[in-house]
Amino acid sequence: LVAVLGQKKSFELKRLAVDALASMGEPAATAAGRMLGRILRPTIGDDAMLRLKAAEALGTMGDAEVQKYERQLQLAKALGDPDPLVAKAARETLRAAGCKRALNGAMALFEKVPEPAKRPAPEAAEALITE
Repeated sequence: LVAVLGQKKSFELKRLAVDALASMGEPAATAAGRMLGRILRPTIGDDAMLRLKAAEALGTMGDAEVQKYERQLQLAKALGDPDPLVAKAARETLRAAGCKRALNGAMALFEKVPEPAKRPAPEAAEALITE
């Protein structure tokens, strides 16, 4: 299933793979966590629904997976996603796992600059998590 996510397959097939991984929960965390985090990055021609499912799936993988530095950073960056549903799912996943530093820091960053065109790059969230 994880291999399907890394291939140039249809978005529908990838969505089904994410759903299957989410249904496995914590046992799939080690294998799937990193790939799900990568899916959160918006790129040209990608699928917002897939990013949404990835953010939600990370939430099913247990707090230990979400609390990993790399995962917190990926979810914090997703708070600035152009699709508000993806941003909301990332926020809920961070909140449920108790990742207050990532959540508060990234939210403060995006609230200070409300216009999307003037927002800092999502990479700026990294500094807030490591402080």
